Amino acid sequence: MPKHDMPKREVSPSPDIQGVLLCTLSLTVSLLALGACNNSEIEGDVWRGISAKLRTKAKRIYEVRCANCHGDTGAGDGPDANKTNPPPRSFRDMKWQKSISNATIEKSILGGGAATGKSVKMPPNPDLRDRLELVEAMRAYVRSLRN
Repeated sequence: MPKHDMPKREVSPSPDIQGVLLCTLSLTVSLLALGACNNSEIEGDVWRGISAKLRTKAKRIYEVRCANCHGDTGAGDGPDANKTNPPPRSFRDMKWQKSISNATIEKSILGGGAATGKSVKMPPNPDLRDRLELVEAMRAYVRSLRN
């Protein structure tokens, strides 16, 4: 029988290769979804749904409680920044902004650095526990300091 007259045979990947391909596809989709989730928390208007009054209060609290270490512009360069090790986080760092969830920022605001495995020198704000809208406004303020 000439070669061109031979019946075509379907070739499918072995079960081992199919498993590797499926795992790779699943991991890729998961990583893309994770990245999209974090990015969506910083894209657009970080102040959406937060009143002007809460924005003003959040900024005022930041200036009194946070700016000494994190700096007026959030660059981590406040007058007391050199007193902590590790140094204060720069909120202007987009890589950090993309890597951190809103929930983690809010947890740090409420519980201090120790609550999220950061410096114990960052004090907690237990007086804000019953003022979650204000905590959300402070998180939005931190997000607004990005580059």
